[in-house]
Amino acid sequence: MVIEFPPGSIMDKIVGVIFFAIGVYVLISILCDVFRSYQSMTWLPVEAVMIKNGISYSENVSYDQDGIKQTSHVYKPEITYKYEIRGVSYNGNRIYWIDALLGSKHLTAPMHVIDFIGEIDPGEKFTVYFDPTNVKRSVVFRGVSYYGVFDICISLIASALCIYAAITILTRG
Repeated sequence: MVIEFPPGSIMDKIVGVIFFAIGVYVLISILCDVFRSYQSMTWLPVEAVMIKNGISYSENVSYDQDGIKQTSHVYKPEITYKYEIRGVSYNGNRIYWIDALLGSKHLTAPMHVIDFIGEIDPGEKFTVYFDPTNVKRSVVFRGVSYYGVFDICISLIASALCIYAAITILTRG
């Protein structure tokens, strides 16, 4: 069942505005994350202590059109660390600033992340990078991972589609 509103109706305009708002929100969010990831290249190093780390493992099973079993193995990094700035302790858990897909349902984290987590035991010290303008922000690796680039591309496409749909809806009729 498809719900269609007459062109130019108030509901048509509301739907258009909603799509536009979603598109602009996604665009602004991803641009802020890209800017913050770029900024992380200049963040300052600080010694941190590993509190908790690990790799969770999951297996996704699906079947292709011929009924052949397809299995994918997903390794998701999980990390918590503590660092101190000017006598105040902070906890962090970001590996990269943009890491939403890092070890998501269908994607395994990059090997350098898995190797890093495997090398550092709880209680050991290592370097993280903190934002001098907001010391609560920190990352283990500066910049953007290739999963971050994938996140950026998907978000930009979603934003463009929402804005295009909004313009199409708002200009018809």
